[in-house]
Amino acid sequence: MYHLTRFLFPVQPHERWASWLLLLLRLLFGGLLLAHGIDKWIRFEELELHFPDPLAVGSRFSLMLCIFAEVFCAGFVILGLLTRLMLIPIVIALLVALFVIHHGQPFFSRELPFIFLSLFLLLMLFGPGRYSFDAWIGRHTAPRLQDANAR
Repeated sequence: MYHLTRFLFPVQPHERWASWLLLLLRLLFGGLLLAHGIDKWIRFEELELHFPDPLAVGSRFSLMLCIFAEVFCAGFVILGLLTRLMLIPIVIALLVALFVIHHGQPFFSRELPFIFLSLFLLLMLFGPGRYSFDAWIGRHTAPRLQDANAR
C-alpha cells in the first residue's frame, strides 16, 4: 500500500524549475486536450453518427470514452490530482488514435496524437511536480504512512 500511495502521490524533491516546467506542461497540454474534448462534447450528436469505433463497442460509446479521457481526465491532469492514474485513459486514447484510427496515414496526420502522447508519457514518468494536489496530498500523508509502516 505504501508503494502504491507513493506512486500516486509522489513527494520527490523536484528542482523548482522542473516543477514549474511540469506545471506548465500540465496546464498547456491538459488545456489543449480539454479543448479538444469539449469540442467533441458540444458536437456529440453530430459526431456520434460517424465517430470511429476501433474497440468494437459502438460509435456512441467510443465517443463517450474519448470525451471521458479528453475532458474528465484532462481536467484532473491540469489540477495535478491523481495525475498518473488519470493519464492512463488519455494515453490509451492517444495510442488508439495514433496506431488504429490514423494507421497508414502520412505522419503529418498522426503528428498531433504523437506529440500529445509523448508529452503525457513524460508526465506519467516524472509525475505532476511539486505544484500539484498530488504533491500536497503526498506531503500530508507521508508522515502517517511512515508511522504505519514502522509499526
